[in-house]
Amino acid sequence: DRVNIAGNETGQQSGFAGKGTSRADAVWTLDGVEITDMAAIGASPTYFDYDAFEEVQISTGGNDIRQRTGGIGLNFVVKRGTNRFLGTAKGYLTGEGLESCNVLDELRARGIGCDQSDHNDQITEFGADVGGPIFRDKAWFWASYVNQDIRLVRSAGNLIDRSVLKTTNVKGNWQATENDMVSV
Repeated sequence: DRVNIAGNETGQQSGFAGKGTSRADAVWTLDGVEITDMAAIGASPTYFDYDAFEEVQISTGGNDIRQRTGGIGLNFVVKRGTNRFLGTAKGYLTGEGLESCNVLDELRARGIGCDQSDHNDQITEFGADVGGPIFRDKAWFWASYVNQDIRLVRSAGNLIDRSVLKTTNVKGNWQATENDMVSV
């Protein structure tokens, strides 16, 4: 429902629909377990740290028979621990000084410049993840944390729209039998 140019809609939930369905038909799943927001049907119940996912599966038609609607299906597969201890740290920064200004000449003639238009004031993100074995070849863990600080300048009232999103993920896997894996 909106175009995110250089992060100018970061921290905002967007709605979408596909192939003749409504927004309410979207289904969100995490490792195959439905998490669709029941208070805002078809919407995500949370914001995500996309670096926490091993895989993102999107289905726009011919959905799995277990999906309760014919709408878009989104499944986020969370990373998991392995027999090796691994970890990463990350940091991202962008802001006003790193952006160009693309205000049209007609607007400039009316006295509207880059300071009066919607733009990013600052977007920062830092985080880390770690995973590894609890018992080699039997049980593993993985955890992550990320903090996003998003500051967008909105021309309506020249306000700063600030969103601080803190996301923690923890996952444990246990190979209960040769054929059965338990995930939490």
